[in-house]
Amino acid sequence: ELSPFQVLIAGQTATTPVQQQVLNALPSVQEATTTALPAYTATALALTATSNGPLSPIDGVTLQPLDRILVKNETGGNLKYNGVYYVQQLGVSGGGGSPWLLKRVSDMNDTTPDTVQVPGSFTFVEQGAVNAGTGWMVANAGPFTIGTTAISWSSITGSPFPAWTAPQVVTLTDAAT
Repeated sequence: ELSPFQVLIAGQTATTPVQQQVLNALPSVQEATTTALPAYTATALALTATSNGPLSPIDGVTLQPLDRILVKNETGGNLKYNGVYYVQQLGVSGGGGSPWLLKRVSDMNDTTPDTVQVPGSFTFVEQGAVNAGTGWMVANAGPFTIGTTAISWSSITGSPFPAWTAPQVVTLTDAAT
């Protein structure tokens, strides 16, 4: 079963089999990486710093507990750790400190082999000096196994696409009163 919705690939004819691609709209993220993360150890569902201390600001934004972060700049053998995470633990410096800890969000952490959760996933970024207002989509088709398969992200904003802006609160009043 395909969800949340399907898109027909352009150029199909009545005699050509119809191809479908699932688009998986993820909630927006507060920040998105611009470089690879500092050294960490990893499991399929978590990234933990190898030393005590807070994670440096991402794209100029100081992280807050539970912030959603798009990790999109891992390379080489760490490409499999690209994805959407939340800040589980900020990290504290010093002798009684702790490392930062990022956990994969539940809407993108299905470790079932060949899941359809990853292909077509996209999100928008709310904050940052570079990435605010940008949209990002999983660029490769899979099949995917979280923590095993490399996941590449590509920008879906910029020319010819407009930048995304966060929804604004609008107050409506009745002009007749």
